[in-house]
Amino acid sequence: MKSVGLSRRHWVTKFESGFCGTGRMMKIWKQRVIDNCPRCCAANETTTHILTCPAASAYKSWEKSLVSLEVWLVGKKICPDLRISLLHILDRWRYGLEVTNLTN
Repeated sequence: MKSVGLSRRHWVTKFESGFCGTGRMMKIWKQRVIDNCPRCCAANETTTHILTCPAASAYKSWEKSLVSLEVWLVGKKICPDLRISLLHILDRWRYGLEVTNLTN
């Protein structure tokens, strides 16, 4: 992680711990009256919800991010089977689907 800037390391740490500007935390910090997701209005917005939000704008952002990740993986010459598996697992995780056997 040393190659990543300090501000990015702070962001990753806060996001992973859930101690960032989600609806849930903003309500705890008394910055919002409600903890709902601004995209889909679901209660108790958390970092996991941000990654799995069913709103159309969140779906578009997820798809765009997967395309960017794939381009980056191709540029880094990651093994095609590993690249495909990783993208498959991420996509299935986002939609709450079981990860299927990728060797068949």
